[in-house]
Amino acid sequence: MSNVNFAPDGILDTAIYTGEEARQLLNNPTLLKALDEIEQTATNEMVEALNPDVREQKWHLTRAVRELKKKLLAIQNAGTAAETIKSKRAKNGQK
Repeated sequence: MSNVNFAPDGILDTAIYTGEEARQLLNNPTLLKALDEIEQTATNEMVEALNPDVREQKWHLTRAVRELKKKLLAIQNAGTAAETIKSKRAKNGQK
């Protein structure tokens, strides 16, 4: 993330914007409920599956939901970092 310190404002603005979008998604109760239900259902079906192919498919679905949440959190954190950098630049009179 150290390269972000040297990023032009346009790149920082993009990171801030997408970070805010990610934050809104992570705070959306309807989306979170849907993802949690998908993950829980897939986990239950994975545990109960007799067919190894079905079990593997449900495992992949569970992992995909977790990876989506993880990626959104990373985007949100990048936006927060970009906001901090931009704020420090403004205080120091830098562009």
